Amino acid sequence: MLEVIGIVLFAILIGASIALHEVGHLLPAKRFGVKVTDYMIGFGPTIWSRQRGDTRYGLKALPLGGYIRMIGMLPPVRDGRTRSMSTGRFATMINDARRQSNDEIGPGDENRVFYRLPVRKRVVIMLGGPTMNLLLAIVLFTAVLVGIGLPRASTSIQAIGTCVPTSSSPSGAALPSGQCPTGSSAAPAVVAGIKVDDIVLSIGGVDVTDWTAATDWIRAHPGAATTITVQRDGQVVDLALTIASATRPVFDDQGAPTGQVITAGYVGLIPGVEWVRQPLSSVPAYMWDLTRKSVVALVSLPVRLY
Repeated sequence: MLEVIGIVLFAILIGASIALHEVGHLLPAKRFGVKVTDYMIGFGPTIWSRQRGDTRYGLKALPLGGYIRMIGMLPPVRDGRTRSMSTGRFATMINDARRQSNDEIGPGDENRVFYRLPVRKRVVIMLGGPTMNLLLAIVLFTAVLVGIGLPRASTSIQAIGTCVPTSSSPSGAALPSGQCPTGSSAAPAVVAGIKVDDIVLSIGGVDVTDWTAATDWIRAHPGAATTITVQRDGQVVDLALTIASATRPVFDDQGAPTGQVITAGYVGLIPGVEWVRQPLSSVPAYMWDLTRKSVVALVSLPVRLY
């Protein structure tokens, strides 16, 4: 049921974003005096519509886009006739479109056509939709980054690995019998008695302020016998810990495996997730970084496809 609700909500929000995009075209068109005959969300058969003034507002069956219809989108030739072009399918389509556009101009509408506007006003109307999308993106990113935050690993333990990973058992999972695979042993976290929901305070005498610092320290000290301090049910508990040595995969800056492996320290601690709210000043930089990565992905798409 939740999945169905999610799909319906996603469709509604996509429809709302389409509607706002078309509003971005509609408002400046009306402001500049252009006659807008249709404001439609979707394509195909009309399932609901209502006439308000010059404009018919409605919903269509296929929510795959939307449009506004302005009279005079295509200018006629100077003598008032539709432009004559050479034969051919596309030429015929263009001629038909120009003829239909000219037929929509009724008595008194001569000065309410799109093509009579100055270039700057036509540009404003055409850019109104993308501008609305940009404003919507700014609002949504601000709500997510400032209101909700970004996820990061917390110092609270969410789960504990059972066994030390090996080349034959990289996941470190135990056998159905509960025993570790041949060549592996119980994870140091299990041996030390660390429990789920423990909060790591320090390891090796070094205070742990974030999970990255703890991970870096553990990886850099394979085989070390040390002490880990955790907070458990409001009490501070010191536990003896011997860090194991394990073969671990190497990841690049994007978090993708490189195919290489290294020998590093391993304890078997799996952190929880916390949401950290970001300052308002982070929104432009985050949006720019995401836009840059999107452009890079689009440019590299043909090569990846090949």
